Amino acid sequence: MAGETRGIAWPWILVPIFALIVFAGLRSCKEAPAEAQTATLVGS
Repeated sequence: MAGETRGIAWPWILVPIFALIVFAGLRSCKEAPAEAQTATLVGS
């Protein structure tokens, strides 16, 4: 039984971490066009 409870515990740790990674990735993709435009303006 101890092995089963330990095996069941890992999704509770990985799922929130994965959700934060996905959220951060989507947020950075959303902000990327604005940063790219300012970078081209500064570069020129």
